[in-house]
Amino acid sequence: MFYIIRRYDKDYVRDDMRNALAEYLFEVDKWRYYEVVLFGNSMMTLTTDMLKMVTLELVKSPVLTVEVRKNTQLRIQLLYNVALTMIEKKELEFAKELIKETWKSIEKDETLVLERIKLHYLEGYHMYKCREDEAGRKLMKEAIETFNTYKCMHLASNFEDHYEKNVKKSL
Repeated sequence: MFYIIRRYDKDYVRDDMRNALAEYLFEVDKWRYYEVVLFGNSMMTLTTDMLKMVTLELVKSPVLTVEVRKNTQLRIQLLYNVALTMIEKKELEFAKELIKETWKSIEKDETLVLERIKLHYLEGYHMYKCREDEAGRKLMKEAIETFNTYKCMHLASNFEDHYEKNVKKSL
């Protein structure tokens, strides 16, 4: 498994390596931190169907319960990354469900401000990809402006770059 992660190159990962990773993740009776990190670091090597199935298993897993703050943040990060990947792969319904699940993880803790802003942006990106162009762009720009307001210039720059590459170029 380590070699897949170390050598992340989608063209390099053979089907047998991808299948071995998926098989391992499905055979684990009780997910622990290791499996969560392994999944997060190797999710881009999985096929869309594998990624969906493993994500559904992860959502059900008690290892990422929202009672433990570290686990909550890891859960949010993974759900966010998978949702973004699903949007890029035009799996918009699945992405919408992951966004809802992420909001559920965030809603009880108002201190997760960064996660809320990032999810606000992601929700806007999802709307944009679902042809709700104006409303989606508005949410995305609000998130970027919030980063600017609070002098999170690196974050603002990263999200602005994403916006420029994925939204503005198509206007």
